[in-house]
Parts: sequence; structure tokens; C-alpha cells
Amino acid sequence: VMGPVILALFLQLILKLVIDLERKYLKIPKPIAIVATIIISIVVLVGASFLISSSVSQMITKVDAYRGNIQKLFAHVSTEMIPASWGIDVTAHIRSFSENLGNQVGSMIKETGSAILAVFSQGVIVFIFFLFLVIGNTRRHSASHKVWEQGEEKIKKYIGAKFTTSLVQGIMVGGVLYFFGIDLALMFGLFAFILNF
Repeated sequence: VMGPVILALFLQLILKLVIDLERKYLKIPKPIAIVATIIISIVVLVGASFLISSSVSQMITKVDAYRGNIQKLFAHVSTEMIPASWGIDVTAHIRSFSENLGNQVGSMIKETGSAILAVFSQGVIVFIFFLFLVIGNTRRHSASHKVWEQGEEKIKKYIGAKFTTSLVQGIMVGGVLYFFGIDLALMFGLFAFILNF
């Protein structure tokens, strides 16, 4: 129970930071800022899920190409590092490795798919808690309310700085990989952004 609650609280603080920025710089009323922020977050989540699903499907279609590239890499490295005079049959080892590689890649893709489904199933619970946190209005005593606001301001500043550094890191990783023509560059950039948290 605590995992989704903490994640919902984290999302609420991120979106509260966005709402505060909208109200401060765009002079938008609070109800409109809340609705706009929720719509923007839903669009971002749908875009991220579309990017991940398309990257996974691209990975599935290129499994054979990846396996061939790994075979070529191992053959090149083995011929460079192991002289023929040693009498070691490297091709047999590469063949057995590549056969096992297909099974490993298939199981990895299945595990990735199940992990994504688990995240989405948890996402429904997180979204319900998030709605309660955004809409709810808890009455607090004045002293504790002041302490809560001070803590919230510090957390929002930290999240804002962390979000900015993570965004820059994700854009740089994705941009460099895309510049060099690496497959799934945008997905790696997205994961660099998310996992930096």
C-alpha cells in the first residue's frame, strides 16, 4: 500500500510545482491550472507509453539482426584474440552462445512486457491515490500546517532541480545516441531521465 501512496505523493508534489509555475508566470487561476496540468501529465504518460511499446516492438522485430551482430562481434574478437595455433574451435562456442542468446532475448522481452504491465496496473492505484491527494483538502492545525508547507516547499525545490538535471541528462543521452544512429535512442534517453530519479 505504501509504495503507490508515496509515488502518488511524489507525483502530486511534481504537479503542484508545475501548477505553482503556471499560476506565477502564466497568471492562470488555480482550477484551470490543475485541469491543464493533469491533461499535460496524461499526454506525457501516453506519449511515454507509446514510445516504450514501439521500442519494445522494434526490439522484437530486430532480434535476429541483433543476434547476427553479436555473432559477428564475437567472431571478430575471438579471431583477433585467440590465435589459430592454439587449436580452439571458436565457431562452435559462438554457435552455442547464439542459440542460447535467442532464448535469453525472448525471455528478456517477456519479462520487460510483464514489468511494463505491472507498472501500468500499479499506475491505476497510484492515479486513484493521486486524485485523492489533489482534490482532498485536509484541515490541519496552524503550527503543523506551517511545518508541512515549509517541508513541501523544500521538497518542491529539490524535485524541480532534480527534474531539470534529469531532463538535461535524458536529452543529452538520447541526442548523442540518436546522432550516432543507435537503435532505441529515444527510449534510452527516456530511461536515463526516469532512472536518474
